[in-house]
Amino acid sequence: MAELFQGLGSIAFILVIIAVGMFSVKKRYPQIRKYHPYIGGAGIICATLHGSGMIYYYINIKDQIFFILGIMSLITLWLIGGAAVGMKKVPPKMKGKFFKTHKYLGMSVFIFIILHIILAP
Repeated sequence: MAELFQGLGSIAFILVIIAVGMFSVKKRYPQIRKYHPYIGGAGIICATLHGSGMIYYYINIKDQIFFILGIMSLITLWLIGGAAVGMKKVPPKMKGKFFKTHKYLGMSVFIFIILHIILAP
């Protein structure tokens, strides 16, 4: 069962890479823009399930740095989703701030995830 949760982490990483890739090419292919939120949401769900399962199966790893980086990645992913939802609910003049927040959080979560993977045992 632990392998399932490890696999979910791999799927979440792939989905985040796809979401970033979709964001990078959306100027050239604007029709894929509508799939970006769904791919990102699926990545957040997979990452949450991965983190929950890994805590359950590897409860004794709480003091290691990669666990902390995983939690930071997960929290940042949730904030990215919140910024994306916030963009739809604020006045148009504030959408730019939410977009920049979404963009900067996306860059930071990528760094956290890479460090999380590198430092994993």
